[in-house]
Order: sequence, then structure tokens, then C-alpha cells
Amino acid sequence: MLGRALGTRRLRRAVHNASADHDPAGALAALREVRAEVSGALADVDEAVLAELVGTTVRPALLPLLVEADFHELERVVFQVVRASAERHEPSGVWRPVLAARDARQEYVAARGFLMRVYPILDPQDPAKQEVATALARRSALPGETEAPETELSIYVDALTRAPTFMREIIDVVASVLRVDLESGERRMEQAAELALDLSNRRIEAPGLDAALGLAHLIVLDRPDTAITHLTRARDAGRNDEAFRTMLTAAYLRAGDRAAAEALGGHAAATSSRWAREIAVLLWTLTWLDDPASEEAPPVGAAALRDFVIGRLTGPWLGYAAGRMFLLEGDQRSAASLLMPLVAADPVRAEWIYHAAWACLLTGDREGVARCFDRVRGQPLEWAVACLCLDADPESDRAEEIAGVVRDAPPPFTALAGVRAGMARGGGARAEPEPDEEPPWNPDEGVLPERLEAFRTVMARHVGRKDDRLAQLVALPLFVRLPGQERLLWSGLALRATEPDQGRELLDQAARTYGYGRAALVLAAWDAGLNRPGTALELLGDGAPRAGVKAASLAAWAMARDGRDAEASELLRELKDRGQHQAGFMLGQLRMRAALARHAAGDAAEARRIAAEAASELAEAVATVPAATSEIVRLLGGAAAAFAGTGGREAPIPQPSMQAHPWAVWILGIAAATRDPAGADLGLLEYLVILLDRDERLGPEPYLDLARALALACHRGRDRARTGALVELLGRLAARARGRDDLAEVVALHDRAVLGHAQRESDESAPSLPAAPGSVAVAIVQAARALHGGDPAEAARLLREAGGGDAADAWICVVLAGAVEGTPVADAAAEPPLDELSARARMAVHLARAASLSVDEPDRCLEQVAALLSSPGAEAVSRLVDIDRVLPMLCAAKGAPKGGARRGSSPLAEFVERLAETPGVRFDPVVLARCATATGALDAADRLWRRALSAEPDPPAPLREEFARLLCHRAQRARQNGSPLDAAGLLRQAGQVLSSGPIPEGTPA
Repeated sequence: MLGRALGTRRLRRAVHNASADHDPAGALAALREVRAEVSGALADVDEAVLAELVGTTVRPALLPLLVEADFHELERVVFQVVRASAERHEPSGVWRPVLAARDARQEYVAARGFLMRVYPILDPQDPAKQEVATALARRSALPGETEAPETELSIYVDALTRAPTFMREIIDVVASVLRVDLESGERRMEQAAELALDLSNRRIEAPGLDAALGLAHLIVLDRPDTAITHLTRARDAGRNDEAFRTMLTAAYLRAGDRAAAEALGGHAAATSSRWAREIAVLLWTLTWLDDPASEEAPPVGAAALRDFVIGRLTGPWLGYAAGRMFLLEGDQRSAASLLMPLVAADPVRAEWIYHAAWACLLTGDREGVARCFDRVRGQPLEWAVACLCLDADPESDRAEEIAGVVRDAPPPFTALAGVRAGMARGGGARAEPEPDEEPPWNPDEGVLPERLEAFRTVMARHVGRKDDRLAQLVALPLFVRLPGQERLLWSGLALRATEPDQGRELLDQAARTYGYGRAALVLAAWDAGLNRPGTALELLGDGAPRAGVKAASLAAWAMARDGRDAEASELLRELKDRGQHQAGFMLGQLRMRAALARHAAGDAAEARRIAAEAASELAEAVATVPAATSEIVRLLGGAAAAFAGTGGREAPIPQPSMQAHPWAVWILGIAAATRDPAGADLGLLEYLVILLDRDERLGPEPYLDLARALALACHRGRDRARTGALVELLGRLAARARGRDDLAEVVALHDRAVLGHAQRESDESAPSLPAAPGSVAVAIVQAARALHGGDPAEAARLLREAGGGDAADAWICVVLAGAVEGTPVADAAAEPPLDELSARARMAVHLARAASLSVDEPDRCLEQVAALLSSPGAEAVSRLVDIDRVLPMLCAAKGAPKGGARRGSSPLAEFVERLAETPGVRFDPVVLARCATATGALDAADRLWRRALSAEPDPPAPLREEFARLLCHRAQRARQNGSPLDAAGLLRQAGQVLSSGPIPEGTPA
């Protein structure tokens, strides 16, 4: 205790000495030493000494020398003294000299900060607390700052709570903070709203409080009804500036009172503030969106709406309007980003959720559409959202529940809603009224979502009809309120019959440019009808298997038409695994096609096994498909069972109406032709040909399938008249197939059927052949018949008209016609490659070309035949012409080598020699011997004569004389060549031949 007293006296003396020092710098240095000495133990220093230390330091003489660190240390001393006084509940004024020093130095910002730090630590009962709050208000820079310090505002509220009627300076500052306009900035408005709520909770009145409370309830608490109450009170109190009116307009809008909002702020002058102009445009846009009778252009675009600054004031309404405009403009993703957050809004606004469901539908978000449906359950517009839900996923597990909501639509939409539910579930034919009965529809009844769904249902009923009703519907003003992609879809459908190119362009724009899956599905179905599986698959994309039964079934069809049966079958099996058993309808057809292919390949057992699987699939699908299709499925199942042989011969094959069920007729006809070729009904088979004649868009597969079945029936047929009729049917297919490379097999099958039938029949009973032949083979058969009937001119005509576009075939037919007419082929007509012909066929063509020279150039004819006979393929020639007749003529012809010619100098001589050495030749040996003699092949002639005469027991004398003359001729040549002994030997043998004795063996040595 004594030590503390001694220390206090020393510190007080030090402060007093510094105060008496006339040197400001020396005095300040001494005071800083004192502060430094006590700074570590302020709590142990006497408060009076500390107060004296503060007052001495901030005396006027030292103010210019003080730095911020001095003030920082002085504040520590002040706070220590104030806290100690507050603990004793005693007032303290030690802060006043520091505040005066800051004011003297004009450091008002620092002064405000100092006051805000002092206020909380003063004793609540200290009257100085009010003084500090008032001093702070006098020095306040509010409301000029962008954001008022939270501590300052809390001090004012606390001070007003204590004595509101005696603090005019504070009330003025608070009033300035509360008075904000729309240009004050978002944070200023929020702060004014929070201050107003704080004052209201403490029941403190202040000028402008009602207006600020209205703003608070509008943008902070989202209570537009309460905001209207306060704002109306403020208006009654005299507040009526443009910013205030804009706030009240926004409150009416957010409360759902559009009429009051439009009456107050629906019109803005060009000189109005941006906020006033934007809220007026927003109201105008909302009115336009909900008024389908308006034919005016929209007031503003979606992008401009999104850039408006009134979003905080108008709440979700700005995003809702911009989202709807984005829907109309076809930007579904921007629309979804603005509308989907509104689904969770409270209270539920069914109109908002309907348009949010549209955004999800257009983006392919089926789960999002389902969330919208769940959110709107129990609301008056639930049936309209349910319609979109069925459009998005008609095969979902909840489809029946959702369809029930649609069917329960209130009057006057009940009838149309029933039609719509049936359409979505694939049973439109069952749910719709009779064709002449139109469901009642008034386009002016109901709110917009109901009117739009009723309108879409009416349009759907007229798709594909031959009247112009759909074109009239898309011209209604209500049509403009549909999303952009949906408008393109319906416009394209309306133009499909009258202007298909323009209609397709609109659908393509909706599908490809805007990514509308429903438009892609429609366009893919259109391409399917035009037999364009490739583009159909491209439109459906990789997501087709997950887009529902319609898209998946269409994708499976396109895959099958593109030759990808395995992928199509896998996709259909996936659908069945997902519970869509009606996929078995198409799966059964694919299995049936596989059965036909196996049967055409000759694997009858495997074909029947696959057909049995097809029959099982189709039998299972009967109960799952719509009633209008079940009869077709049943008939197809019967056809498959008949093909597989599981139906039994006693089971009658269903007889469908050919016009109503062409595909069932097709399967039945193919099955009949392959199962029982001898007994298949010719009328049924002819109708299959008629079916193909009616559709020029078909690919090659149906033609090939039918041609193979008919060719098989021709091959197995036994009745001549029946087989002839089958050949004629196959000929009708071949007539359609000529000129198409992908159907060359059909022409070939017809030709083989014609040739096969002609070979099995006599000329009297052979079927009549077409006047215009198809292939070279058929032309040859026809020409042979004409020649046999004595009509070479007709034979030549048939040959010249055959050949088609193939150069080799055409050249062959010209050559054969020339052979028939005796007209040579022009030398300029170069021979095309005949590599595809066999050696025998090529030889026959060359012989025919030689024969064409027989009238005008006989010598050339004989030369060419001789060359052919001497070629390596001469054996083939011997099977094509009568050498026994031709060879002597060749050997005797002008220009043929005579006996005196050099041996082997002629190709004909070489041919004769080769024949002489070939064992088992069928030519007459005498004829061959004479030919060898005529061509100068004397050695061969000698051997041949000996062989011919030795073959008979007693050769005739004329033959002996011919051989003797040859021997004499050879003897003469031997003598001329200086071989008299050889000559003598040959003469002796000649005598033996003439003596009727045995023929000598071998030439004498």
C-alpha cells in the first residue's frame, strides 16, 4: 500500500513537471516516458493520475506534435479508466479531452470511431452514454456513405431506446438513413430496411419509418401484404415521390394484385427513372404474356428483361417474365434456369410451375417435369401440368396416375382432357369420339395454361387429316403463346401435306437448331415413312433407347431397315425388360425376318425354330398392344406359327382384310410360299406383288424376300400351268428390278426360273416368254424357240433387244444375232472382256462370230473356224459343232493346204494331227484320215488310214483305193527326196492294200 502511494506521487510529479515544461517537444517526450512506464500495468495506476496524464498530453500546445500512435496509447488509458468507473457504476468523463483533441485537429472520422468504441463500455446508467451518442450523431456523415457502419446504427437505436424524445440530432440521422430511394444502392436499401425493422421492434418512431418498413417487408422479409400496409400509411402521411410509387407498385405486383400495380405504375414517362420505366415495361410484358387475344408484338425481349435492375424489388416476377419470354423465343435452357427455381416458391403459383414444366420438357428433363407435377398436385391447374408430364414420359411408372389427373380435368375441359389422356397412352383411337363428333372447345375459356393444353389437344386431333383445319388453328393468336420449338413443330405439321419442303424445314429447325426431342421424333417418323432409316437414326440420336417406347421402337425399326437387326432386337428386348411388353410386336417381326433369311439360305430347321420364337413373341404381345393393333399382331402370330409348323395343318390360317392388314398379308404370303410351294394360293402371292407395286419407296429387302420365295415355289412346282403363273409373277418383279444394281438378284432369279421351266417342259407345253427378254440366257432360249419355229428374224430381234446396259452382254447378243442373220459384226466393234464367261461359252461366242461371216465372207469364216479348231480349246469346239460335217468342208475349201504343202504349214493340219494323237476322239476315223490327207498331214493321214481300215474285217474297195493312192503319193515324194528304198517299200504296201489282203502295219523302214 505504501509502495503504491509512493509510485502514484512519483507519477503525478512526473506528469506535473511535463506540464510545466515550456518546451513542447521535451514535455511530450517526458509524457511518453510516463505512458511507457505505466502501459504494462494500467490497472495498478491511480485513475486520477491516468486522467491527468490524458489531459496533459492533449493540451493545445502539444496537439501539433501528436501522432496516431500517441492517440492509440491514450485510448488504451481512457478505456481503462472508463471500464473501471463502469464497474463501480460511476460516471466518467476522461474521454472528453481526447474527443476535443480530435475535433481540434479536424479528424472527424477518427473522432466517430473513438466515440463508437467508447459507447459500449460506458456504464448503462452513465448519462454520458447519451452524450456520446449525440456527439456521434453530430459528427455523422450519414446518409452520404454507401453503407452506414453497423455499430453506429446500433448505437443510435440503443440511445433512442433510452430517451427518444430528447435526442433530435440522433433522430435526424436515423431519418436520413431510413429515407432511401431506388437509386440508393442495394446495400443502402437493405440497411434502411434492417434499421426500420429494428426501430419497429423497439417501438421507436422516426420520420420515414413506414416507408422504410414497407421496403423491409418487401425486399428482406418477402411479405408484400405487410409492405403494402406500411407503404400505404407512408403515402397517407405525404410520401408520394416516383421512387416511392415504384416501391408500392412492386409490392402490389408481388402480392398478386396486378390491377392495382398497373393502375399505379403501369405507365412511365420517358423522363421517369430507370426503375419506374422498367417496372412499367415488366407489367406490360406480363399482361401481354397472359393475353392471347393480343396480336401486338411483345413489349421487350427476354435478354433485355434479364438485364433489368428491378429484380430485388420485384422478386421472382422479373425472372418469371424473362423465363416465359425465353420459352417463346426458343431458348429453353435460359428459360429453365429462371423458371425452375420458382417451383419451390411459397405460396405455390400453378401458372409458374406450368411454364417451368414446359422448360423441363423442352430440355428433356423428365424428372424436372415430374417435380413440377408433384408441386402442383391439388391445385386447379394440375391437369394442365399433368398433360406435359405425359408428353415427357408417357410410359413412366406413374403414367396411369397422371393420366387419371388429366381425365379429371374440370369442365369445360373434361371431354378434351379425356381425348388427351388416350393420345398420350397410345390409345387415341379408343379414347377419341367418333370422327364426326368434335369435343366441345372454346378457345376463350379458362386461364392460359388450360387454354394452351386444350388448344394443343385440338391440334393433335387434326394432324394427318386431309382438311385445312390444322392450318387454321396455327393462325390463331393463342398459337403465339406456345414455346418457340412447339410452334415450329405444329407449323411444320400443318404444312406437311400442302408444302412438304417448307414443313420439313420448320421441323428440322425445331429438332436440330433448338434440340426439341418431340420434333426430332416427328421428323424421324417422317423419314421412316420415306424409307430413310439413316436420317431417322441420326435425328433420334444415342438417347433414343431412353426416350420412351415411341422413340425406341422407331430407332429399332430404323436399325432393322439399316441391316442392324441384332442391335434392333437388343433394343427391343431392353424395352421388354423395362416392362414394355408391346415391344414384342416388333421383336416378333424381326425374328420372322430372320426365319425367312435362314429359310432362303437353305437352313429350314433353324428357320422353323426362329419362326416359333417369333410366334411366341407375337402371342405375348397381343394382350399388350392397343386394340386397333391387336388383330394385326394376332394375324402375324398365326403366320409365324404356320411358318414354324406349330399351328398344325388343321388350324385355319387367319384370313385378314388385305387392305386393312397388308403386313399380315405379307407374312402370310411369304410363309405360304416357303412352307408349301406347291399349294400356296396364287391370289395371295399376286397380292404380294401388288403391294410392292404400290410403294416406290421400299428398299431392296422386300423384293429380294418375295423373289426368293417365288423362285423356290417355281423350283419345287410340278403343275405346269401353276409354275408358269409363278414365273409370270416373278417376271413382274424382275420388270421393276431392271436397272437397279441392288435388285440384280431378282432379275437373275427370274432368268433361272424361266430357263428351268423351259428345260423341264417340251416346246409344245413350254410357258410363253416375255416379248422383251431380260438376260442373255433368256434371250438365247427365246431365240432358239424362234429358230426352231422357222422364224430367224424373230430370233435375231430377241437377241438384239437383250443385253441391257452391260457392254459384254450387248456385244454377245449382237454377235449371236449376226450368226442367225448371216450379218458380220462390224470390225470397229471391239470385243469387250469376256473374263466372266467359261472357256466353253467364250468358244461358242467366237464360233458364232465366225458363223456371222458365212454369207458375206466365207473364206474368213473358215479361217476363223480353223483357227478355233487348232486352239487349245478345240475340244470344247468339238462339243459345240458337228466336226464330222464341218472339218471336210474346211479341208476342201479354197485356200486350204494341199498334199504337196509342207507338213505342219497349216493351223488346220496341226489341229488334225492333234486329233489323230488324242485317244478316244469321237470323229469318224475315215473322215479324219481324209482331212489329214487334204491338209498335208501325211504322217498322220497314214496312221489314220491304217487305223480306220484295220478296224474293219474286210474294208471296202473304195477305201483301199484311197489309202493306196496316199501310199503311192508318199512313194513318189520319197523318190523325189532321194529315198528309193522307202519309195519301193511304200509301193509294195500299196499293192498289199489293193490285193484285198490284211492291211500292213506301220510305214516301211
